[in-house]
Amino acid sequence: MSSQGHHKMHGCGGGSLAKLASVKSNTDSPTEYTDEIDLGDRCSADIARLCMNDRYADVEFIVEEQRLPAHRAILAARSKYFRALLYGGMSEGTQRQISLEVPLVPFKVLLRYIYSGILKLATLDEDAVIDALGMANQFGFQDLEMAISKYLRQSLALNNVCMILDAARLYNLDELTQVCLMFMDRNAEDLLQHDTFKMLSRESLEEVLRRDSFFAPEVKIFMGVWNWNCYNHDVDIKTVASLIRLPLIDNKDLLQVVRPSGILEPDKILAAIDERKTSTTLPHRTSPDTFLINPDLDTTQSESTEQFDTAREIIQRDLQDMTLVAPSNLSANVASDPLLFPRCMVSKSAQDFVELMERVLRQSDKAAEGTPNPLGGVIGLLLNVYINEVPKVHKKLLKSIPQQSALFYNNCMYLAHWVAQHTKDNIGDFPSLVKILQSTGNKHLRVQVDCQQSILMDIMSSFEFKNRHTSVAPLKVVRQCLRQLELLKNVWQQVLPENVYNNSFCELLQAFINELVQRVFSLDDITCSMRRDLSDLIDEVLKKAPLLFHDKNDVVHVRSWLKLQQLKIMMNALLKEFSELWCDGVGPLTANYHAGEVKQLIRARYMDTDQRAKAIAQIV
Repeated sequence: MSSQGHHKMHGCGGGSLAKLASVKSNTDSPTEYTDEIDLGDRCSADIARLCMNDRYADVEFIVEEQRLPAHRAILAARSKYFRALLYGGMSEGTQRQISLEVPLVPFKVLLRYIYSGILKLATLDEDAVIDALGMANQFGFQDLEMAISKYLRQSLALNNVCMILDAARLYNLDELTQVCLMFMDRNAEDLLQHDTFKMLSRESLEEVLRRDSFFAPEVKIFMGVWNWNCYNHDVDIKTVASLIRLPLIDNKDLLQVVRPSGILEPDKILAAIDERKTSTTLPHRTSPDTFLINPDLDTTQSESTEQFDTAREIIQRDLQDMTLVAPSNLSANVASDPLLFPRCMVSKSAQDFVELMERVLRQSDKAAEGTPNPLGGVIGLLLNVYINEVPKVHKKLLKSIPQQSALFYNNCMYLAHWVAQHTKDNIGDFPSLVKILQSTGNKHLRVQVDCQQSILMDIMSSFEFKNRHTSVAPLKVVRQCLRQLELLKNVWQQVLPENVYNNSFCELLQAFINELVQRVFSLDDITCSMRRDLSDLIDEVLKKAPLLFHDKNDVVHVRSWLKLQQLKIMMNALLKEFSELWCDGVGPLTANYHAGEVKQLIRARYMDTDQRAKAIAQIV
């Protein structure tokens, strides 16, 4: 290029790209200019073509024995469930194949939605739509769940309302549940005679019958329940029948319709007849139109509704979006001052919930002196919403992702600590709130600790010597347990308060070590090679277990730690050394082992000789 040409290029200046972008294309129409490139549809189509495609796949789901290739990055970007499962430090994060206990066809529908963002509900039958709703709920696709719920609300009819109500109650979709119930209220007589009414679950039927607004002649309600019972003959009808308002049925129908059915005892029918004669206030049902209210007329409701809507929106947020609190309050500081909140991670949504409650308190302070506080008691109600709704909204993740359980535990303790700090702000029944928050957090962490312990025990169930001359299988099992604990350490150590983390790991290690010791003592014959391998295996636990704690010396708080150390000593001890370690019942072994265990180990390690008999005789 010439120097002149070179200078001309620089002469385009900083706006050259913008000018080039607006240059008219020779192939475009005379008035068409390009200043923005939008190929989003092509991008979406390219990603959609990767769905269940082996190309670039780095994970496979095994569903009903069928292999479904997928892509971790796409799954994690689209779903917090898969993000936690694949990138949350769990074992699935390193597995090529992951087995899922879900129905195949609905899961394929979900995968297509994940990759394309499109789900054409009109092309699915009602059962498939309900299945898609179940998948959205199970895997945490809340936007899809709400979209399907909206579609179902618009599609309600006599032939599907029972099925939709059962699904809405199963997945804790309160708004859809209420819409279904209101539809039933307004179409009660027709619904009672419809074939699908008998398909309703017992729990849903009971909820319908409890409603004062489920308005139909009571004898027709009885006939509907009778037909339901004939179809569901294996279900106990007593609780359902008790919800029928017998005094609303005239005497003729009580004697000619209700009594011959055999559903109700004669005494209850006679009692209903007596009540019709003597009572001035029968348990009437009322047309649903009488339940319509204008919420704008209720000032208190209007002011508090906004707070509850905000609370529910906060509750829907991802628990894994977390932040560090009380960074200076280490375990030693908290031990000396119990009023301090310990250093740990909490969900940002928990902080937002605290900000919401503080905003309510500030509004309460503005209430005129001597007048009722329009937001009085709202804090307690908000916290009850949190306690009841979070476990429902995040049910799947709390059950399957350990970090979620740890965060929810911290969140509950964080909120309990906030309540305890605001005892002077007239928060109703605050001692009870603190106790409920603490017990709720403890319960969900307890469930996860038990789950992790169960995983360890399942792994240890494979601890056996298939070959007397090698311990490859037992060593692999022990290493797998240690790896499971290391994975849990990765997701818990920086999240839980140090003392809670230590207590949890002490408990898990206690269970693991006890199981290991019992497995060793169950061996009837320990060869020389097995003894060496067992010694090395125990040594690996002794080396790696302390690394699971912040301070490796904290491992001494595991009650079976000394017992494991002594087991290694016995694995390498000479026959005469057993007697010295027992020392007539006052030696170091007596702190953790009883005589029968030591004798069993001697019999397993040594052949039947006079020396062995003599050594065993000294263990009393």
